[in-house]
Amino acid sequence: MSKIVFFDVDGTLVGETKEIPASAKQAIAKLKENGVYVAIATGRGPFM
Repeated sequence: MSKIVFFDVDGTLVGETKEIPASAKQAIAKLKENGVYVAIATGRGPFM
């Protein structure tokens, strides 16, 4: 069975700095190493 994790962007994955923290990048890399699909789920427009 496949596993997938969805992340919201604003206020969850990206804070006020508008950058993804290194700790989040490391966690996402670890998920991917373990065969977990990672996806973004957001209501944010494509040009925001």
